[in-house]
Amino acid sequence: MSDAQDPTPAMPPGSSQSAPATPQTGPLPPPNGTGGGCLQRLGQFFARLLFAVFVVLLAVAAVGGAAAFLGYTPYTPQDVQRTQQELVNLRAENQLLQTQVADLTIRQSNNNERADTLGQRVDTLTGDVETLHSQVGDIENLSIQMRENVALASTAQADLREGLVTIATFATVQAERGTQIEQLERSTERIIRFLQRLGDIANDTTIDLEATDPPDAALPPIEPATPQEPVLATDTPEPPGTAEPTATERPSPTLTDTVQPTETETSQATEEAQIATPTLTGNPDVPTEGPTTGADVSAQGIIE
Repeated sequence: MSDAQDPTPAMPPGSSQSAPATPQTGPLPPPNGTGGGCLQRLGQFFARLLFAVFVVLLAVAAVGGAAAFLGYTPYTPQDVQRTQQELVNLRAENQLLQTQVADLTIRQSNNNERADTLGQRVDTLTGDVETLHSQVGDIENLSIQMRENVALASTAQADLREGLVTIATFATVQAERGTQIEQLERSTERIIRFLQRLGDIANDTTIDLEATDPPDAALPPIEPATPQEPVLATDTPEPPGTAEPTATERPSPTLTDTVQPTETETSQATEEAQIATPTLTGNPDVPTEGPTTGADVSAQGIIE
């Protein structure tokens, strides 16, 4: 190519070269006036143009090969833009993740504090549970004692019921005894009234006898008998179904009558006295007040 650009005239053979040939760096000499110079210039122009095209193609091929070797493709710019956009997004996500990591760190610290607090609470609850276990044991002991106390209370209630039954029985017996005592008091009052009347009759009879007999034959005055209180009966009295004695009218004694009653009057007075005192004669525990005379027996009919 350098020979084509800078042609040098050929030396004839056998000629001696006096000086070395120097390349021409200046402008080409003007072409000769012949027609071959225009074609030569046109050929040089096309040669230079082809050389430039070849160099450009070679450079492009070299650059393409280097780019292909390095992985460059026609879609590389789009990939680069997309990569840049992804990089921006990744940076934003990285910042967001850093923020989230900071939040998570704060939450982790808070959770650690809460975990410590919960651990303390768990320890406290464990102590409370142990205390409750001991209290449960105490409660079981108290329940056993309560059962024993309930058993004792049941026994005491049974004893109390028995005592109440005994008291009720005693009260019933006392009521029955009170009834018996009232009946005996009424009978005693009747006997006392009978004895008082008998004493009055005896006094009247003595006065009448003293008035009719001589003074030397007068009898000593008869003192009224003092009744003795009967012993209270302890047995259950007989039901009040027996007939009450009825007072029979007897003739008042006159001066012509004697003090000694007849056998008929004695038997009648004895029957009336047995009817008038059913409780005293029917109860063997009550002793009698001495021997019964005929006058006492005859006076039983005057009661009431």
